[in-house]
Amino acid sequence: MTLHSHCPRPAARARAALLSVTLAATALQAAAPPEGDTIDMSVAVGTALSEALDLMAAGNLEEAAAALQTLRAGGLNDYETSRVLQQLVNLAINRNDTAAALADSEALLATASLSADERTVSTLLLGKLYLQAEDWSKGIAALQQVNDSQGGTVMETLYLLGFGHYRAQQPAEAISFLEQAVQVGGSQAGEPHFSLLGVLYVNAKDYAKAVAAYENLFAAVPAPTQAESYSSTLAQLYVQTGDTAKARTTLERLIATFPGSARLNDYRARLAALR
Repeated sequence: MTLHSHCPRPAARARAALLSVTLAATALQAAAPPEGDTIDMSVAVGTALSEALDLMAAGNLEEAAAALQTLRAGGLNDYETSRVLQQLVNLAINRNDTAAALADSEALLATASLSADERTVSTLLLGKLYLQAEDWSKGIAALQQVNDSQGGTVMETLYLLGFGHYRAQQPAEAISFLEQAVQVGGSQAGEPHFSLLGVLYVNAKDYAKAVAAYENLFAAVPAPTQAESYSSTLAQLYVQTGDTAKARTTLERLIATFPGSARLNDYRARLAALR
């Protein structure tokens, strides 16, 4: 029997999680510099930046963009430039302008006035933006920098590295990072992690690990459509690993739970073949 995963496309399902960045969530707000640094922002620049932020908050994005670009062209020092670029990145994300967000993020990271934490956050965002732009190699490179600075202890970064390697067609590296993400995340690991791992294990014909991944999915399945597709794949995996009892139980549950499914006859035929 050829095993087909009926899991929803992992790339499409994961893409929505890549840029969970909004004006409130980017953490690229104007923040205090590292202790010991001297803030050198003129009153005029501070006032103009505040006015641009007010325009952003009011939804006047075109006016805010014009104000920030005028500021940027005004001969700023490095600290002032970094604060303006932070808001230009926020603005580009808010406008769904990935190209501008990438360019401004690169410029931001070229400044010398970011704290260590700000640099990590900005590099993480850059990695996400490159993944959003499907530039897998640059996304992986940026995320690897973040992972190194975090000591491999943050589930989100490890997951994004796994996703990037998956899309770059590097399955061994993808599996390694995703397994690390699950280990680090513990009970926080959920559907994105296990569904992508399940697909990779199936592709690698590591059916025992695929069974474990799909079994873990049931604690985090968000909707009946996914529950049905995951159950169908799991039933196939049980057959593949020789556990016909669990395959029968899973198919019987599918038939009882989804009596109106377009695949009902398929489930019945598969169940009959096991008797």
